[in-house]
Amino acid sequence: MDWYLKVLRNYIGFGGRARRKEYWMFILVNLILTGVLSIIDKMLGWQRAGGEGILTTIYGVLVFLPWWAVQFRRLHDTDRSAWWLLLLLIPVIGWLVILIKVGFDGGYLLQPKGSPMFGRAHQFGALSLADSGTDFHPDLDVQPDDLVLAKPRVSPFYGTALEPALRANHIDHLYLCGVSTSWAIQAATRDGHDRDYAITILEDACAAADATEHHTSLRMLGRIAEIIKVSRLA
Repeated sequence: MDWYLKVLRNYIGFGGRARRKEYWMFILVNLILTGVLSIIDKMLGWQRAGGEGILTTIYGVLVFLPWWAVQFRRLHDTDRSAWWLLLLLIPVIGWLVILIKVGFDGGYLLQPKGSPMFGRAHQFGALSLADSGTDFHPDLDVQPDDLVLAKPRVSPFYGTALEPALRANHIDHLYLCGVSTSWAIQAATRDGHDRDYAITILEDACAAADATEHHTSLRMLGRIAEIIKVSRLA
């Protein structure tokens, strides 16, 4: 508690340094007090429509300046500029995960019968969205919030809701992976490039019929896309 009070006594002390213990003890006590006040607000029925309680709001206002001040001093103690705190003001934009598979309805009404690639799918009952043959591998760990689309051609933009989804979420940079490098990735990269998206291909998360085909495709696509390994995302 003494460390917490020390921060409060140095209410607007943005200069100087704050040791690790002072900083984390203040954060810990601050969280405990906020939790206690939140419980009291709930018990007394003092929570507002947005969920914030009267007591927690008042407390938040009171500790606003010392909270920022101790952040400044902690950065000074680690020999960093307080300008790093500007990163807290930048909104975090999450990833929109889109999984796309090729497939046709049970009646193959969208199948291009004259296609050398897809024309005979109905004869073998292949690529039917009505059976498990087009399911994603369990290791992909598809989440409820992931967007799953089915495409009736090689390009993921053809006949799908891909572009409306990208535009609705203000996405202008695509990270591509999948199979095969020489068909699906080629088509997605070229089509995406022509629609003015920035394209990054995760080369070690793609594959083709053989290594030569894979690397040849990447070498060609390198003129319109960035080629990186998955480890670069970490």
